[in-house]
Amino acid sequence: MSLFTEQLKIHRGAAPCLFYPMAGRMGISMSQLLTEPVVQAEVLTEISRIKLVSAVIRMTELWCEAASFGIEWKIYERDFPKLGAPIFSDIGELADLKIPQIENEVTSPLIEAVRLAA
Repeated sequence: MSLFTEQLKIHRGAAPCLFYPMAGRMGISMSQLLTEPVVQAEVLTEISRIKLVSAVIRMTELWCEAASFGIEWKIYERDFPKLGAPIFSDIGELADLKIPQIENEVTSPLIEAVRLAA
């Protein structure tokens, strides 16, 4: 049995996603939150410090995945990232889609934040 499975059996409490609410409470701007791994790790650590939860969750970022495939993106100070136009307009063009590296310009800060928080 994995450590994760054991913890789920011991701690039956909810594991809400508090990442964005906690960042707001800490006064962190969206651009700082999404581009600075140390700041993200501080948010995750703060959640575990002040909330009685069974796990601290860092959700996947769909904008990040889309940007990794080449869609234009922009991070705003006080709003969620926005994506540009689709990269394909015809299903036949999907054959040209290049699979991105897992760690890249967009995903690296998020992945590093989880490493730091762990």
